[in-house]
Amino acid sequence: MTLLSRRKLLENALRGAAGAWLGSMTLGRSAHAQLRAARLQPAGGAPLDLGGGMHVLRAGATNVLAVIDADGVALVDGGASTESTALLESVAELSGGKTVHTLFNTHWHPDHTGSNEPLGAAGATIVSHVNTKLWLTTDVTWPWNGETVLPLPKSALPTRTFYTEDELEVGGRTVRCGHLRDCPHTDGDIYVYFPDENVMAVGDAVRGDGWPEIDWWTGGWLGGIVGGLGTLFSGLDPVLF
Repeated sequence: MTLLSRRKLLENALRGAAGAWLGSMTLGRSAHAQLRAARLQPAGGAPLDLGGGMHVLRAGATNVLAVIDADGVALVDGGASTESTALLESVAELSGGKTVHTLFNTHWHPDHTGSNEPLGAAGATIVSHVNTKLWLTTDVTWPWNGETVLPLPKSALPTRTFYTEDELEVGGRTVRCGHLRDCPHTDGDIYVYFPDENVMAVGDAVRGDGWPEIDWWTGGWLGGIVGGLGTLFSGLDPVLF
């Protein structure tokens, strides 16, 4: 996991573009997972303390932002279902046993929505783009590998959705969410921005080591990478992960 300034992010994006121009830009799912897992993370997998009650944890190959407040915990993404129990145990230990009251889904992929079911059943508010909720209600079979992702039960579906932007108060913090409408990764990609701390989580729509994986079957496309970066650079200078 890499924390990037806007300038560094742009430099990495340009290097990724040059690499795609000079050679292959298509990675298999296993290669993609290895690259994501190779991002820098705290030694031993310990949470990375960003200050202000904000911590980055690993759930397999997925970065999860845990935001601890007086009311409990908000999570941005929840890892895969196979990682959920360990993740939530880590969150409970980190927060002193506080309840997770809010979960943000940055997109629909199962390596990010695996905690929807336990947290939804426990009454957490799940926030996403409307397209993410739609994909989570239906079978999705990827044509490049034949893998089918089954729909989530009703209790695990997002309970607060939006089309373009949303702003909410979470544990006394202002949180701004926005659709990356150019669709760099899927058609439901969102950013989750904490303006007071100047921290933004963008899921798999941005990578620090090259191009994002493009899930063209559910709306991602090459031009969306450029448009997505343009959206993130417009008037913001956050720390991204």
